[in-house]
Amino acid sequence: MKCSRCGATDRPTERHHITPLCYGGGDEPDNMADLCLPCHHYFNVRQKLQEDLENYRKRNDQYGRQMAEVYAVRLAKLDELNAPDIIRSRGTYESYYGHTTTAEREIKDRYYQEYKKQKFSV
Repeated sequence: MKCSRCGATDRPTERHHITPLCYGGGDEPDNMADLCLPCHHYFNVRQKLQEDLENYRKRNDQYGRQMAEVYAVRLAKLDELNAPDIIRSRGTYESYYGHTTTAEREIKDRYYQEYKKQKFSV
């Protein structure tokens, strides 16, 4: 079969629920997509990161804003590393871990400096 995301035909595919069963999706054909293993893994990781990002955005505090920035960086890097043409040519999924540590550290350091200013201002 052909992967509906990257178009690869040289590897096995799995059935992916577009709307997951836990969110009310069903096994209807219009809720299913054939994805190669790397694309299926990408979609599952992306969905979890997106959920976490939305949850942090709902928080009305500094930690929520900080983590929303961190998760936005993670999502952007995940998308960059796993574009359909890249997965098709590479044949594997690549994690964002290890690729975002510098950007995440900069975000966390900036928020820490802001926290220190607020906490220790006279």
